[in-house]
Amino acid sequence: MFRFAAKANLDLWHDPETHQRVASVGMMQDEAVEVLRADSRFGNVRRTGPIAALDLKASDKGYLAELGAKLQGCGRCADLKSRLPRL
Repeated sequence: MFRFAAKANLDLWHDPETHQRVASVGMMQDEAVEVLRADSRFGNVRRTGPIAALDLKASDKGYLAELGAKLQGCGRCADLKSRLPRL
């Protein structure tokens, strides 16, 4: 079964349409990253391939920072932005 899945994956990467779709997703991610870069609550916003990352700016830092409690249960970017205090 794994062989068939591996072959199907390789076949996808040989399809030129796949590369167009990946590029399209990358452009959408770049737009989302720019929105985060414009928000003063975030720093060092970056993206490599399909992975985006950022640093949260907080007045108290470290393991027991107050911000951690506010972020618990946050699973989406929209949730994250609504839970962060304005700076």
